[in-house]
Amino acid sequence: MSVTSTVSGQTNEGALFAVGDVPVVPPRARRALAAMEGSIPLPALVGRDLTPRAVSLRAASREVRAALARCGALTVDVETTGYPVGHRDYQLRTVQLGDAQAAVVFDATNPDHAGVIRDLLAGAPRLYAHSATADLVPLAHAGLLDTDSAWERMGDTVICAKLSDPASTGSDPGLKKLAAAVLGTQALTPPAEAARIQLFARGGWLTATEATTPVSRSGWAQVDPTWPTMLRYAASDVLDTAALAERLPQVPPMVLDREHAMQHLCARITHLGLPLDGTHIASLLGTHTEARRGAAERVRAQGITNPGSDPQVAAALLAAGADLPRTKTGAPSVAVGALSPLRTTPGPVGAIVSAVLDYRHHDTLITTFLEPYQALVNYGDGRVRPTVYTLGTDTGRMSCVRPNLQQQPRTGGIRACITADPDHLLVSADFSGIELRVAAALSGDAALARIIAEDDAAKSLDPAAKTDIHWRIAHEVYGPEATKLDRSNCKRGVFGRLYGAGIPGIARTLRIRESEAAAVAETLDAMTPGLATWSKQLRKALEAGRTRFTTYSGRVVYLPQHSPHKAVNYAVQGTARELLADALLRWRDTPWGKAVLLPVHDEIIVMVPETDAAAATSALVDCMRTDFLGVPIIAEADEPTHAWADAA
Repeated sequence: MSVTSTVSGQTNEGALFAVGDVPVVPPRARRALAAMEGSIPLPALVGRDLTPRAVSLRAASREVRAALARCGALTVDVETTGYPVGHRDYQLRTVQLGDAQAAVVFDATNPDHAGVIRDLLAGAPRLYAHSATADLVPLAHAGLLDTDSAWERMGDTVICAKLSDPASTGSDPGLKKLAAAVLGTQALTPPAEAARIQLFARGGWLTATEATTPVSRSGWAQVDPTWPTMLRYAASDVLDTAALAERLPQVPPMVLDREHAMQHLCARITHLGLPLDGTHIASLLGTHTEARRGAAERVRAQGITNPGSDPQVAAALLAAGADLPRTKTGAPSVAVGALSPLRTTPGPVGAIVSAVLDYRHHDTLITTFLEPYQALVNYGDGRVRPTVYTLGTDTGRMSCVRPNLQQQPRTGGIRACITADPDHLLVSADFSGIELRVAAALSGDAALARIIAEDDAAKSLDPAAKTDIHWRIAHEVYGPEATKLDRSNCKRGVFGRLYGAGIPGIARTLRIRESEAAAVAETLDAMTPGLATWSKQLRKALEAGRTRFTTYSGRVVYLPQHSPHKAVNYAVQGTARELLADALLRWRDTPWGKAVLLPVHDEIIVMVPETDAAAATSALVDCMRTDFLGVPIIAEADEPTHAWADAA
């Protein structure tokens, strides 16, 4: 650790250095020194009293095997330097193994410890972790376990919690909050986390570590893992996770096994990653940086000194005569939805809005996508390794973090920053109109099913046919000369109606008259009476307290009792997610079942050998096609590409 070294003349921040005979300690190092605690050699044994004590490696192995004998499983957790796998400053530091009664903290950098860890993990018939991808990927990278074998034995308490009624577990799957909700006063992680936060504060270190964070600022890299506070913190994760595995409500084994299988499939991208195109990133970064600079100058020309200041933007617009909506707190709103309708306003209002929206657009692309990608190229191995949460939302839809590849802009070339390995291509397929197809199936609406079938038949002959329900409603509301914009408004109105929005809300969202919004809603109800009836019945059932919607797979979606208008949304999206899960599990049985894949909403993207691209694309479409309650579920493929292509 830099804070413990004394190097004469060394001036890197966070290190001690001397001038003549007088030691000089920079302020940050002084804080770090104040944070120091006495070390306890590893391995260290920690019980539920959170008192760590050093033990021999042989005794540590014996304690872990005793934990395995007590419950037939081992709970695992790891601590790293906080940087992503592949980063030049990434390191696996400690591995914790145990059960609800005792945990041992091992030094992952010690070859002797590593051998014991490997043997213990290999010999456990069952493993537990909380957010298992975060633990198994570092262990696999360190060569401490066989990935496929570990996933086959893994039980993830996050999955168990997400499948359980939120009323019994709370709504937050984070370990500290979940432990507090389920274990109550017996939870160890909340106080251990509080102590860890205080330790980092005393050291002047950051908890959040980005790819560009200096090592001297990263608490995870700077802290000594043998300090008692960190031993208690590391061990408490195992102790509470093991206790949660015992306490969480039981989930039907078939449902649980299905979820863990999907988690295994989606963890490969975290383990192996996808390559980034550094040249393309640098080019886009230069283009958008220059465009942001120009937009900032236009904003400042309107009297706004800080283009990123919402209060300044609001004040300037109000002074120019803009009529801004108000937030819940009564402040003038300058959110994109409030500003977009004003972009074409003549005079200063339009000029301010146009400049501000342009600045925000370029700034978002730079800070959210391009700079983080460039950091992975400059500081790492040039690969992006997101984590996919296979039960990311209350409906069960998947989400993605670090980074969120599901929120990539669909146009503008940002997607093309992500590529395939040499001699490989990215193949992809997307469900076609999945939500309306699911709604037709669940509601049993024969009219909607017929419209879908007729549109499928028409598009098989002419892909540009204007025969889907959105075009039909547009022609009813706006006449035979309805435009693509009219169709787009009708589509958004259809989903607004389907998912419980009122007429005023639809009108505000689409920026159309309430009479138009009413016409869209009424036309939809007239065309699909079965859907309208089912939607009302589902909302009434939720109002009556029936909060469980069981999908065909057996997974239960828990409906929000205090928001009955969301019932249809939860039922439809929860079911659509199961159809995506089915497709993933069928894909697992193809020749490319172990390839790196990424689910993006209703789309699946897979990296395959270039020579297999055509066959793999056909197989992917077949995996996604099925029949659900008499309604065909179909998928459309894109052309295989080396770089992730913009949406058509």
